[in-house]
Amino acid sequence: MTERYAAVIRHVGIARTVLDRFEELARGPSTAQQIGSVLGRIGTDDFDRDPGRQLRIGEASQIFPEVWTNLDAAARALDALAEPCSAYAHLRAGQDAYPLAFRPGSTELDLQSAHAARAAIQAIEAATPAIDWAGIARADAALAADAYRQLGGRSHKVVGILGAAITIVVLIGYFAIRLIGHP
Repeated sequence: MTERYAAVIRHVGIARTVLDRFEELARGPSTAQQIGSVLGRIGTDDFDRDPGRQLRIGEASQIFPEVWTNLDAAARALDALAEPCSAYAHLRAGQDAYPLAFRPGSTELDLQSAHAARAAIQAIEAATPAIDWAGIARADAALAADAYRQLGGRSHKVVGILGAAITIVVLIGYFAIRLIGHP
């Protein structure tokens, strides 16, 4: 049964992955990246600017149309199987033919279109009960976890914790020596 829906599964999977990345870009840098960026810019003229913003905008602009391109391909694959998805067609009708990552006249990412794309994915999944979407998600998560283990994910955590502990000990020693040396 899964072979019948291979194109639908492939295109929805690509759309979901790209949409996840788009939403990550919309959230901006992580807190650690923000702190490092701010500390690196203290005393400079561009303190209030986000140096990674332009890169995030560029990446979002390039990848976002792929979300709808893949969802359209999944819908066409369902049509070819004589299983059209009217809920998807309704959601797609509310979007531009060539969706952009930004609202017109703005540099803010278009989260409404992203939310509509997420709803479109859910509509396609609901229209294909023969596909075990939860099973696919579990298999994908298992593959990602296995890849993480094979890349030594646990050893990286241990090295990070040991590195932090050593740094703290060195800093305490440094400050203790400074205090003793300057009574």
